[in-house]
Amino acid sequence: MVKVPSGPRRLCTYTEAVAEWVLKGRPTRTELVITEIFRTHCKRCSWYDPRRKICKGCGCSVNESDWSLFNKIKMATQHCPRRTW
Repeated sequence: MVKVPSGPRRLCTYTEAVAEWVLKGRPTRTELVITEIFRTHCKRCSWYDPRRKICKGCGCSVNESDWSLFNKIKMATQHCPRRTW
């Protein structure tokens, strides 16, 4: 069973993800791609925590939201820790 990373670890992962995204010009995925990734990979994954709407592998928020800062999938610079997307 995968445990959710600690609060400090989650904050570090999130900060690194946002910094990389900003430095590379804030590229984003389309709403259609976000929905496909979430439904095909994240929602079915044992690492997905549906109550918190986070990935237990990295601790980042993953959902169908179109808000980049609240959804790792939206940031085109980011990927799944399991490399499924």
